[in-house]
Amino acid sequence: MAEEAKSSETLKPKPAEGEESKKAASAVVEENLKKVTITAEGEESENVLNEEGEETKKVKLRTADQVTFEVELFITKEMETVQSFIDAGGADASLVIPLPNVTSRELRLIVEYCSEHCRGTGADNPNDNKVRKERLKEFDERFVQALSTNELKELLLAANYLNMKNFLEFLSRSIADSIKNQSVEFVRNFFGVVNDYTPEEEAEFRQANAWAFEDIDND
Repeated sequence: MAEEAKSSETLKPKPAEGEESKKAASAVVEENLKKVTITAEGEESENVLNEEGEETKKVKLRTADQVTFEVELFITKEMETVQSFIDAGGADASLVIPLPNVTSRELRLIVEYCSEHCRGTGADNPNDNKVRKERLKEFDERFVQALSTNELKELLLAANYLNMKNFLEFLSRSIADSIKNQSVEFVRNFFGVVNDYTPEEEAEFRQANAWAFEDIDND
């Protein structure tokens, strides 16, 4: 995101290193999202060539905000909800599969993640496989850094609706890492949990389980 022009010569504090890292990660993700194929209404889906020069079929997916995507079959295989439609009706180019619980923003992110993770593994070459693992690790870090707390939760719900086991596991780990060593108040706000303890009950519980509140990060 471009910074606004400064209206005065007053020096402003430099953003924290973590903020710069998050902005950089977000810029990379946004650039990758532009590459995701979106088709106009009534447009025919075209088959494309993969890295090996082989023709691959695409499936049309329509999001809750009425945006239609063309997604390759190797990606939709990660989405068991979508795969059940394909198994029932076949990968017909005219078939448009509705996704009422997934927005276009969420589907773009999902396609980007799967495109990076679901291609050839390079298992025949240990050196290539090692390089791939390092690249995926860096990609995963950038991917999560670019997401806000709310986006992370919404993406988890979308992945759950699509029944994407590997992606759900990745998001669950990411959420677990984000709330690790955080205060009870932080976790409550993160998940939208209402505190049903009275002040007296909570104070008693904290006193009886003081060990559980040690080494907690400040919110």
